Amino acid sequence: MANSRSRKTASTRPGTSRDQRPKSGRPGATSLTADDGVASTESADDAETSEVPAAQASAAAGPAAKATAKKKPASTTSAASGSASKRFGDGATAGGARKGAAATKSKGRGGRGGRPAPPVRVSPPKPWGMIAATVAVLLFAVAAIGYAVVQANSGASSPEDIEGVTIAEYASESHVTTEQTYPESPPVGGLHDTEWADCDGAVYDVQIRSENALHSLEHGAVWITYDPAEISDADIDVLTRYVVSQPFMLMSPYDGLSSPISLQSWNHQIFVDSVDDPRINEFIQLLRQNPETTPEPGASCTSPTFLSDPIPEGGQSRSAGGGAGVPGAPPVPGAPPVPGIPPTP
Repeated sequence: MANSRSRKTASTRPGTSRDQRPKSGRPGATSLTADDGVASTESADDAETSEVPAAQASAAAGPAAKATAKKKPASTTSAASGSASKRFGDGATAGGARKGAAATKSKGRGGRGGRPAPPVRVSPPKPWGMIAATVAVLLFAVAAIGYAVVQANSGASSPEDIEGVTIAEYASESHVTTEQTYPESPPVGGLHDTEWADCDGAVYDVQIRSENALHSLEHGAVWITYDPAEISDADIDVLTRYVVSQPFMLMSPYDGLSSPISLQSWNHQIFVDSVDDPRINEFIQLLRQNPETTPEPGASCTSPTFLSDPIPEGGQSRSAGGGAGVPGAPPVPGAPPVPGIPPTP
């Protein structure tokens, strides 16, 4: 086709004649001749002719070109990395490796921020045994100091210091079997029966014979008496706790007391109005089995016969027949008389 088109003449192609072609009057401008126009036309025709095979070739090579284009980024990245290595040298690569190792090490040791983990401190075991012993000693010291303070504040370091206590001056007296009259009521000293009332924590429901109770005081006992008309059952229970299971203690009702309650020991007596009076405890603590005020300290306070069969006030002595003075024993015929006891007729 190129040859057939190339044989066309100017007269058969639309256009201008050689004489009609514009001529440039500008300096350096190149004038076109008719032959030049023909040559340009033929070149354009050749380009149009070559476009068809080129388009077909591009369509055929399309899939291959796309595949090549997809692979280009990877090769481009590799090439970029290679070029970076070449530009910055092996030092950059080594520096990056060192930074990565440092980051890994920092994360393993300290977590965020790269700070190292604090050391684990193991505390030694606490000496609990020593602590318990110290607390026990302190508690004991506090109790001892508190007891000393209470004693100091009470002001009753001796029987004479107890407020309201009365003191008589009876010596150890002889035994009798007859009924006696005493200046004190209840009595605190003087002639008394051969048989003593049981005073090993004995609580009597009846008013016992004073002569037998007075013999218990001679042995160092404390005798609590109360007026049943002036005291409640609850108060009696409180007084009972002072006596039950306590050695050298006894308690019994006593009609006609000058106050609801009274306490007696040999030569000592006090009257109180309430079971809550602290002088009750003071009297017991200072006068029970007091060796300085007891005529017969250490003597027995047990009398099973009197405990099981107490002699009431106004009753007759069991030793009235001239017995040998053994509590609860019947009179022994022909036995020597006991001083202070009239002989048997």
